[in-house]
Amino acid sequence: MSKEGIISAIISCENQITELDKEYDNKSAIAKEEIESKFNTKINEIVSKIRAIEKDLETTNDKNDEGKAKRKEKNTLLKKLNKEVKTISKNRNTEIKTKLKEIEEERKAGITRINREITVLKKRLSALERVDGYTVRI
Repeated sequence: MSKEGIISAIISCENQITELDKEYDNKSAIAKEEIESKFNTKINEIVSKIRAIEKDLETTNDKNDEGKAKRKEKNTLLKKLNKEVKTISKNRNTEIKTKLKEIEEERKAGITRINREITVLKKRLSALERVDGYTVRI
């Protein structure tokens, strides 16, 4: 391969890294959006239930034993539902973190592969330059 061919190959590899970064940024955004959508649907359902119970609590008359019992039951249910929202949110965040880490590892592997190729090309270029007696800076 000629010097110009090697330089062109190096530039092509560098462009591949740029494209790889764009591809994995897009892949990360899509994965995060899909996971959030999956979990947020569940969270929104529970939050709707919480709001309905809170609204019902506003009208609950707790001046008698029956009203007090209903209020206590609803408050217990609210605590349970709020805990469930926190658990689902935590699971969502954990799944996002895990998926993004997996995608980042794939990206790094791709960049490492391309960088190795660039290193080989630069060595070949350097060898050609020594033979010809001059250096081209990239």
